[in-house]
Amino acid sequence: MNNDFLKPVLLILLLCLLTVGVGSCINIARAKYERTVQLSAPLSPGSNFTAQTHNGSITIAGADVVDCNLTATIVGRATTEEGAKKIAEQTTIKLIPSENKLTAKIDKPKFRFSQSVSVSLDATIPDNADLELTTHNGSLVIKNITGRLNCTTHNGKIDTEQVTGAAELYTHNGSVNCREISGDTKLKT
Repeated sequence: MNNDFLKPVLLILLLCLLTVGVGSCINIARAKYERTVQLSAPLSPGSNFTAQTHNGSITIAGADVVDCNLTATIVGRATTEEGAKKIAEQTTIKLIPSENKLTAKIDKPKFRFSQSVSVSLDATIPDNADLELTTHNGSLVIKNITGRLNCTTHNGKIDTEQVTGAAELYTHNGSVNCREISGDTKLKT
């Protein structure tokens, strides 16, 4: 046989084998398990609410209340449903009070390359609370807040509506959309 003919055939065969080999290492169709956790804790008007999440969004709504009602949506992903459930069940969230401050603390287990977990937070808090929010790979949505805002997202957008008071809103690789906002406001994207 001619070597000129064999070289392209062998090259195509080698590329096919590499594609199959790499494709089986990266599990594209991963199993998913989702659970929700509901928490509540006192939060005096004018206090500070702090939250940080990675691979999840944060949604805050201000209301005429004296507590924080939070729903966390925890999504585990793994190669099997059992693995996804285990990761999601091992992920915990707590509301930790301290002097004039309430912190949403997320603890995630260590996981392998083919596993991940995301936590999204949805909270109703006093409308005049101050906010310190950070998310990576998720959006921030804030409505009806009259306190100070210090909010940052990486790879996500920020949407605010009916916000008054000082606000610093920063996003990396995302947009900032403000409706009915007043006060000393700094925006950066």
